Amino acid sequence: MHPHLAHVFVDGGYLRALAKDFNKVLVNPRDMASQLMKSSAVQTWAYDPSIDPNAFLGRVHYYDAIWT
Repeated sequence: MHPHLAHVFVDGGYLRALAKDFNKVLVNPRDMASQLMKSSAVQTWAYDPSIDPNAFLGRVHYYDAIWT
């Protein structure tokens, strides 16, 4: 069995709102997705003990709508 290839979908508007609410800088979506992939929650999903790591980051999809 092959490792899982994960795609991460990032809602830019929600990410911006979180940064504003917590008075933080906007994070790089690719860096955030990479950290997410390293988490135990993701790595234990559909766990196969013969594969380490169990999931790899395939693609980051960033979507947003700017309100004027």
